Amino acid sequence: MNVPAGVCLEGGYNTSDMTTRNPDLYVSKITSTAEATIIYEDAATQNDTKLDGFTITNTRAYETNSHTIVIRNGASPTISNNIIYNDGFRIEFSGTNMPATAGIFNSNGSPLIEYNEIHGGSGNSLVDDNAPGSAGIYCQSGNVKVQYNSLIHGGNGTSLGSDGSVGIWAANLIQFNEIINGGSGVSNSYYGSVAIRNGTSILNNIEINGGNGSISVYDSSASGSAGIVDAVNVSGNILINGGSGSGAGQYGSIAIVGTTNISNNIEINGGSGTTDGAQGRYHPTGVGSCAIRHVYFISNNSFITGGTGVVSSSRMGIGSVGIYLDTTMTVQSNVIDGGGGTAQEHGSIGVYIPIPNRFDQTKIIKNNLIIAVMGNAYFGTGLDNCSIFVNTKYDVVANGLIISNNTLIAGSISSNNSLNIALPGINNVQIGNNILILTGSGNKKSIQIYDVIGTFDLINNLFINNTSEIYYNRVNYQLVTEVNTLNNLDPYYFNNIVTSQTINDLFVDPANDDYHLMAGSDAIDVGFTTNGSFWGAVVDDLDGEDRPKGAAYDIGYDEY
Repeated sequence: MNVPAGVCLEGGYNTSDMTTRNPDLYVSKITSTAEATIIYEDAATQNDTKLDGFTITNTRAYETNSHTIVIRNGASPTISNNIIYNDGFRIEFSGTNMPATAGIFNSNGSPLIEYNEIHGGSGNSLVDDNAPGSAGIYCQSGNVKVQYNSLIHGGNGTSLGSDGSVGIWAANLIQFNEIINGGSGVSNSYYGSVAIRNGTSILNNIEINGGNGSISVYDSSASGSAGIVDAVNVSGNILINGGSGSGAGQYGSIAIVGTTNISNNIEINGGSGTTDGAQGRYHPTGVGSCAIRHVYFISNNSFITGGTGVVSSSRMGIGSVGIYLDTTMTVQSNVIDGGGGTAQEHGSIGVYIPIPNRFDQTKIIKNNLIIAVMGNAYFGTGLDNCSIFVNTKYDVVANGLIISNNTLIAGSISSNNSLNIALPGINNVQIGNNILILTGSGNKKSIQIYDVIGTFDLINNLFINNTSEIYYNRVNYQLVTEVNTLNNLDPYYFNNIVTSQTINDLFVDPANDDYHLMAGSDAIDVGFTTNGSFWGAVVDDLDGEDRPKGAAYDIGYDEY
């Protein structure tokens, strides 16, 4: 059906009484086995041309495209209050950069898509090009707004050269939707399923879930499922979940990858992915699940957790990671949990900095609560949990890393190792005004250094429950267990503190991860001023309250 400009179609009328309209009660169906059920291609079509109140399906099963609604030639209708299914199955692809099946395919229009339920179908894209097997909404260009939809589902497509299934591809504004799910696609080289790819602004959605896709061939940057891939601004969303992907990719599941700004979201969860793609100890390292990777600015998110991923092979890997900091320049004012991952070498890591990573710009980690206590490394000498981990060989130098005014917690649920901070060969690294807490059993270290070969400032940090090792240099096997020894070890190590107070004396409710400072805490008024760029320009705390409030800065993420 080709709809002219200015023609509005409304479904849901009582056929015996056309004055009564209720699309939920009086179902109006439009179905077709053509390449498209409904087509808008009149350039004069604007948002006042509406399609409203129908159940629309496409059941084409041929070696050509199967798209339920097609919008092209600059047409810009309003698609609202519909249930849109693609029940087609396409088994071939001509390499024209469009999905095999889609609920809505937009070539170059600017439609308004709202209050719908949309499903992507079962496309099978067998040509190596940049298009998924199936998509709920697929946009090649145009200014597309997607809002207030109850469900957008990517379908269960298969792709040789792109993602298996995608919920939304390349919409400009995606806001106030209830559920966006990547589906259950299979990819040979990219992501098995993705909820949103190439979105500009992703705002105030209730749930974004990567689905349960899989990747069949190893790829060093792909995952079985992903919540959001390549966006500009992600803000105000309630839950972004990486899904439960699996396969041979470097990641089983990942919530967000390749985005400029992530701020003010309620929960970002890496999901429960599984991968057997760990390709070696140093790079690349397989990760079961990860909340955030390859992002430039991460701030003010209420809870970021790595999820419960698993690296299933016997090779080295990380079960779960909160933030995989390969590009990120600034991580500030977030609550970050490494998750409950399982792997041979590392269970969970709050913030992980991989190699190759030359630190061409300073990386800043400030005003965060970073927890890593629930991971499990099943190799006997593995690292269960680490708050901040920089993974490097001795010949790689990390330049420009600031860790200031954070509260770091690490522990082990078994008898393995746990660390607050693990660092490589050090050059131009500042660690100051942090609280370092170790819990649980096993071999515990506050700071482990591989080698100090340049400037390293370690100032005004507060150590709690550090009864075993405060500082350990693996190169010369230098072990420090007393803070006075630490402060005299180097001219740039000073004013570090060990407190005799318990965590219950220091914090409001540590049993429920509330590490705001209590009255009388040893962390109050004992920090130093970190408002200069050398220390990350810290002028407030995690809650946005100004520093200092008393005679001096407080240590940790909270200013009492």
